[in-house]
Amino acid sequence: MSIRAGRWWLIAALCLALAGCAQSDDAAVRAVGEARSAVVVARTATRLLLDDRSTAPYTQVVLSDALDAVAEAGQGLREASEDDRERTALARRVLWDAEAAIDDLADAGAAGLDAAALHRLDTTVRQLDAALVELRR
Repeated sequence: MSIRAGRWWLIAALCLALAGCAQSDDAAVRAVGEARSAVVVARTATRLLLDDRSTAPYTQVVLSDALDAVAEAGQGLREASEDDRERTALARRVLWDAEAAIDDLADAGAAGLDAAALHRLDTTVRQLDAALVELRR
């Protein structure tokens, strides 16, 4: 897969995910949902790289884009109301953890990714899923 084709795939996946998240009125749910979508795309790119079905430059671009998307999702929490302090704090914590995980992997470089990196992304997705369940209560 070329980097250009991969970027279009990433953009399409994020657009679909954002469209689904946009239906939510809750800024915390929307932000965590957007971050989850970006981390899932990064996890998929990492899995493809480890299976030798992708290139390191493509994966590095995806990790960089995912990092930007998670950071932008965190900016969306500015819309959170003052009444939702606990929910906003939970969302900020999991977004910070997700951003830190992707940042560490991006800093290590795509060539340095291994099964432990994939496991870390899997764990991050599970944490975001748990936060979404909690926020939707």
